[in-house]
Amino acid sequence: MRKTFTLTILSILLSSTFIFAQSKVTRYCEVIAEANSSRTLDEKVILKIVLGKNEGYFSFRDTSIVKQLKKVNELNTTTDLINYMSTNGWEIMNMIPSTAPVSRRNYYFKREFDKSDFQ
Repeated sequence: MRKTFTLTILSILLSSTFIFAQSKVTRYCEVIAEANSSRTLDEKVILKIVLGKNEGYFSFRDTSIVKQLKKVNELNTTTDLINYMSTNGWEIMNMIPSTAPVSRRNYYFKREFDKSDFQ
């Protein structure tokens, strides 16, 4: 009897973990950081967030999420960018540098959301 009860509890825990794991969605975004050729990227830069062309990927019930992301365009340094994105739950995945004709870096971020966060 005790063995049956233990197996039942274990199967409930495993199945609920599987169900909750299936309700997560990962979203990615890119931030382009550019400085003119006379500056380095450690100084003031121009930041531009890229969410992609398919707006459906970012159709959240809470519209403040996209508004927060667009505030990236107002930041001035890459350090501010990384701290801001981290504060809002985004994890940096990669950074790809380029030097010509302007000093440029592409930053890639990801974040997990619940499926219920989307419209």
